Amino acid sequence: MSREDGCRPNSVTFSTLIHGLCEVGRLEEAFSLKEEMCEKGCQPSTHTYAILIKALCDFALTDKALVRLGIGDLVGKPKGSLDGLLESFPEVIEEVAEMISTIVTDLLKNYADALGYLTENALLIVN
Repeated sequence: MSREDGCRPNSVTFSTLIHGLCEVGRLEEAFSLKEEMCEKGCQPSTHTYAILIKALCDFALTDKALVRLGIGDLVGKPKGSLDGLLESFPEVIEEVAEMISTIVTDLLKNYADALGYLTENALLIVN
């Protein structure tokens, strides 16, 4: 199977490749592939993000994990400054809420797809 045959990579394909890159410590390439995935119109799944988050945490790059996930503004603020922390708090909460919303939306879509698949196949078996 190839692109010439009309076979295009999907989120499972990309996630598998991203996972492999993360497993061997090639995180920059993994994140570049995630960006390429988005550019090609393929939405990263919650599983894709879980792979990237785990890899960043496994390599003790938690500050980078926050930055890469778009909620790292808090990391760049002066840690000793309560004003700096309070100033960025609403932005961080908004970004976390948006991330959670995306995850929940993906989970609900996956659930609906699975339910539709089961319903469709159950009808085929009964008939």
